[in-house]
Amino acid sequence: MNIDLSTSAPPSPERTRHLAETMAEIMRVLNHQTLHHEAFGEPADVDRLIREVSSAVSRIPQLIHQAGAWLKREQDEGRIEVAAGTSYASALAAVRSAVLRLGAADPAAEDLAEVLTHAASVTTDLARREDGTDE
Repeated sequence: MNIDLSTSAPPSPERTRHLAETMAEIMRVLNHQTLHHEAFGEPADVDRLIREVSSAVSRIPQLIHQAGAWLKREQDEGRIEVAAGTSYASALAAVRSAVLRLGAADPAAEDLAEVLTHAASVTTDLARREDGTDE
């Protein structure tokens, strides 16, 4: 199935799920792809991968914040309930817990993006040796 990556495409729950599933699948395929030495031709390829992953990770806090804000708004409007048999006595407690945990993801994502940016500041200076020998 083709995926429309336009930011102007109309939002829908189905599209949001599909985009999230695609993101997860891309990571799975990249993990498999990069198991093989042939996945990279030169250090610049690794540098580009690190920079693109850093860019993706730096966008996670906004995404997580927006998801948490949606939960809070829905709970405030009384449109969320807790399934029977769960450990939360109320939707309010469950949403507060979820939002708190989502908030904890922000600094983790920011830290990861920063570490990747620092790694890229090194990989940008790497190049393939033409003679293929060690220094």
